[in-house]
Amino acid sequence: MAVQEGTMNSSSWDWAFCQEIERRPLWHRHKIHNQFTALTHHHLGVEFIYCRSGQGSFDFGTHSFPYKAPMIIHFQAMIPHAVHMSGTYERWNICLEPSTLQLKLRDSKQPSLNQIFNCTSGISFIQTPIEYLDRLETLFDDIGYEIDNRQLFYEDIVFYRLQELLAITKRLTSIGSNNDSAVYPSKVTSKWEMEEIVDLLTYIEANLSEDLSARTLAERFHFSEQHFYRAIRKMTGKSLNEYIKHRRIERAKGLLTSTGLSITGIAETVGLPDPAQFSRTFRSLAGCTPSQFRLNDI
Repeated sequence: MAVQEGTMNSSSWDWAFCQEIERRPLWHRHKIHNQFTALTHHHLGVEFIYCRSGQGSFDFGTHSFPYKAPMIIHFQAMIPHAVHMSGTYERWNICLEPSTLQLKLRDSKQPSLNQIFNCTSGISFIQTPIEYLDRLETLFDDIGYEIDNRQLFYEDIVFYRLQELLAITKRLTSIGSNNDSAVYPSKVTSKWEMEEIVDLLTYIEANLSEDLSARTLAERFHFSEQHFYRAIRKMTGKSLNEYIKHRRIERAKGLLTSTGLSITGIAETVGLPDPAQFSRTFRSLAGCTPSQFRLNDI
């Protein structure tokens, strides 16, 4: 039977995972599946995936790429993504939220982790030579052990292990570029545009209760309204208004199931203060009323 992860929305914000990554800025998973589909989702942080076996495709934004073991993927998790694999699929996932991790490191002189781990192309795929397989498996296992056990200074140990992982991916990228192997830092968008899109999505996420009209965003980021329309659609497949509406309803779902806030209070918190408008929008996207959603914890 095929395994599915994620939710049924066309591009769902992973609310539960974001709560976890804000509380603990490091997360990992090692799984083996027979058939696998992760429905399109996005969340805070930067992610590394080490694919040990399996083949299929990896969706990122509005693009789809071939995905075949052994391979490492490094990407901005704020951009909607999904995996579709056939046969046996073994993978390690590591996700970190650089800003939160920075606060937990004992060495305050460390450079910005956003600069260190930011994937400026949006996503990079690195085919892994056979001689690196055991080394990478050990490295991912070591990182997972530290995250699971959380002993004193574990954040610092994981930070240095992640730097080693990043250095290996850079080496393999250089080797692959020289010998025409399957290494492709994706040309989804330019470094400048990817940074701009991630900043925009991060701002939207942090300010869902505020005015997020194209005019307001254009004034804040000093770009034209049309620029934002194009940028959001390019990376999410949705218009600016559709994306913000979906994000507000996804945030409302999380609040409905994880807090005792009144529905009116939740509506105000997610930037839809008119209760009637909130209910209509919620029903159109969730297929039920907010009260029904909370009652059934859908």
